[in-house]
Amino acid sequence: MKRILPLILMFSCILAHAQNNSLPYENTSVVKIKSLTPEIESALNAFDVNYLSCRSHACVPDVIVNKEAKNWLKDNGVSYETLVEDLKEKIDRENQYMNLMRSQRDGEAWYTIYRTYDEVQDKLEEIASSNSIATLINLGSSYENRAIRGIKFSTGGNNKPAVFFNGCQHAREWVTVMATTYLADQLSQNYTADSFIQNLLNIVDVYIIPIVNPDGYVYSHTTDRYWRKNRQPNPGSSYIGTDLNRNWDADWNGGQSTSTSPSSDVYVGSSPFSAYEANVVKNYMQSIPNLRGHLDIHSYSALVLGPWGYSNSQTPDHAEVVSLGNAMNDAITNTNGYPFTFGTGDANGALYLASGTMPDWTYDGLGALGYTYELRPNSASGGGFELPESQILDACEENYNGAMEMIIWAADIQSGCTDPSACNYNSNATVDDGSCAQIDECGDCGGNGPAPGYDCDGNCLTGETLNISMLDSYGDGWNGSNLVVNGISVTLNTGSSGSEVLCFDSSEGCVEVNVSEGSWPAEVSWTISDASGQELLSGGAPFTGEFNCDVQVSGCTDPSACNYNASAELDDGSCAELDECGDCGGDGPLPGYDCDGNIECGSGALLSIEMIDSYGDGWNGTDLIINGESFTFETGDNASASLCYDPSQGCVSVTATEGSYPTEVSWTISDASDQELISGGAPFTGEFNCVEPVSGCTNPDALNYNADAEVDDGSCEFTPVPDSQTIDLPEGWYTFSTYIEPINPSMDVVLAPVYNSLIIAKDGQGLAYLPNFDFNGIGDLNNGKGYLIKLSDASDLTISGTKLLPQDYQMEFNVGWNMFSYLRDSSGNLEQMLAPILNEIIIVKTFDGTAYLPEWNYNGIGDFIPGEGYQAKLTSSVTFYYPGN
Repeated sequence: MKRILPLILMFSCILAHAQNNSLPYENTSVVKIKSLTPEIESALNAFDVNYLSCRSHACVPDVIVNKEAKNWLKDNGVSYETLVEDLKEKIDRENQYMNLMRSQRDGEAWYTIYRTYDEVQDKLEEIASSNSIATLINLGSSYENRAIRGIKFSTGGNNKPAVFFNGCQHAREWVTVMATTYLADQLSQNYTADSFIQNLLNIVDVYIIPIVNPDGYVYSHTTDRYWRKNRQPNPGSSYIGTDLNRNWDADWNGGQSTSTSPSSDVYVGSSPFSAYEANVVKNYMQSIPNLRGHLDIHSYSALVLGPWGYSNSQTPDHAEVVSLGNAMNDAITNTNGYPFTFGTGDANGALYLASGTMPDWTYDGLGALGYTYELRPNSASGGGFELPESQILDACEENYNGAMEMIIWAADIQSGCTDPSACNYNSNATVDDGSCAQIDECGDCGGNGPAPGYDCDGNCLTGETLNISMLDSYGDGWNGSNLVVNGISVTLNTGSSGSEVLCFDSSEGCVEVNVSEGSWPAEVSWTISDASGQELLSGGAPFTGEFNCDVQVSGCTDPSACNYNASAELDDGSCAELDECGDCGGDGPLPGYDCDGNIECGSGALLSIEMIDSYGDGWNGTDLIINGESFTFETGDNASASLCYDPSQGCVSVTATEGSYPTEVSWTISDASDQELISGGAPFTGEFNCVEPVSGCTNPDALNYNADAEVDDGSCEFTPVPDSQTIDLPEGWYTFSTYIEPINPSMDVVLAPVYNSLIIAKDGQGLAYLPNFDFNGIGDLNNGKGYLIKLSDASDLTISGTKLLPQDYQMEFNVGWNMFSYLRDSSGNLEQMLAPILNEIIIVKTFDGTAYLPEWNYNGIGDFIPGEGYQAKLTSSVTFYYPGN
């Protein structure tokens, strides 16, 4: 109880602190309105609603509403979907999770939660200090005197092309801070290890500013989660803040998605650059020589937008704007398969125009191509400004790949595949971009072969089919939802219903089904049936599931085989090994040839073939086949060829097919000394070199070595080599376990390799092995248990014996505390590994106190690690088995 009470107090303090920025959203919800007319919008404005899309109410009508506004929608029959029932609770949960995970800062773990202004400043200093070409830059100060800082990457030189990336003009768009910081972090790391990145950054200077609006960003963390503007007071008004992305001198106050009211989220300010932060950034950008490109990174909507944003007119550089825009859009979309859309102006009616934006100013004012990214999600139903923490890294990777396209464009180099053997070889490419691909079995460059159950022409091979029925309750199609069955995607583009027929192989076991969310998931429903009309699976959107999982899958069950099938439950005898040429189940090279088909003839192993036609018009369809190799000639009265063979392999088969004029055909096969070995005409079947060599085991180290054997027949047998596991033990305390059943399980023998640094080892009952006193109170090692060990120096412990199969070893836990082992040979997610007993678990922890707390939905451990032991407290005694390796 003494340990639990501080934990409870810690959570109470966290919650009390974290809820401040949720207070403005007491008793509010987020709704999506199917059709927002001007009349409905006008009525809702009386309830002080908050539109989450300031570009367009019509195309993305995600709205924060209070209870009164929600009741008005119901009373007036306005169709809407509730995306978040209790917005304050959602914000509080996000803050609670962030505070729990905030201490995890190493590597990619830094990008698993949203970071504060101070944490970002520390990260920028870390990046700048880790790479010689990275410099910490300070553009100036915000209204509340916070530094606007970033990273400049430059290898030196004058008037080099430059690009400028910034995030967080709008305070509530937290994922943009993470994405721009990740961009700087990855460029710093990759410059050291990736020659392609080195080439780019030797040519282009890169500027990255994660937080343009620091005051607003801090305010969104402490006081109002959905705050958008800066925190600069407006003279003569009680309303605070200017929309930085309406304060730039490009069609400033032009009336496109703007307001002159300080109360509005799109307030343009008193004049261009009246906002402190916009003016600071503007002055710095004007000092950058040869600025070629600019990305202003926002969220959300999954869009790439090019200039102009305030007009549907095309810029003088429209072709280049579209070319680069599409390249960035494709790079983002292809990263994780999350679809983005590119457009300029109002993007063909999908968006409102916007005046006074930063990218339009960089294009009009500086001559650089300025773009806007609207990062994922594509709607509030996918998280809106609170993109789930589990997707932060995905968004960062997508932004990185999109930004790389701009850097490549600015470098004005031709990147592509430089490998001449690849199917997508680009002879004009000067830098390899890692895209090289090979032809798949269907002849497609970089493809994955045919879909399961189909041949390369799309024909169904199994004769079994699935009937898919798709319904949309509103009648306007699925609006972005896709039903994916074993990798094949179908959708309903328009209307209220539709159907598809897919190929199906019931013998392959589980069929995976995924349905993406789309814009209106509540309208989506579907059913999958077999050819007889029997329903197999049904659901809505989003959805993840499977069917046909009770079928016993047959295949190769030997993990060491090259055609091992991890899904197979019944071995069908098909297991194969790689031959010497690397082909699965192959027979190696033809006799006398290497794996590439080149002749490898030793002395006396070359065959000379003389072919004669008495009429002088070639062999007219006759083929001479020697050990599977075919020879003929089309014209004339004679021809010759050579063939390699291995005399030690015994009989060589010879066949001559009949052809149209067999009486004209004759041939002779001779060895390298011109000694005739065989001759004949057509048709013919025969053989030569049929003296059988002695076969057997030719390896002197084998148990069954045969000194008389001339040909090794693969029968050699050797003394079995025991399995082993090496565990890295640190200095001090550690909990270890092993999946090796030791040859000698006595604890003093098991720990003999670390005897010189071993102080003590203990089991879960406190029984000890004390090497200095030659006392082994533990006895034998139990593979189901973990053991505490203390070393004076870090050491490697190697345990030899028989490797256990985790799925066959019964783990036994008692009520209360247990010290237990992890028996798999690879890492595995804790919740998946302990899935059969999760309901009985109170806590799981590592030797250093890192914990899994199911009651708090908190997994600080993450994955179980081979070689590590763990402690768990349970409510009852249980047994279970780990999944197989």
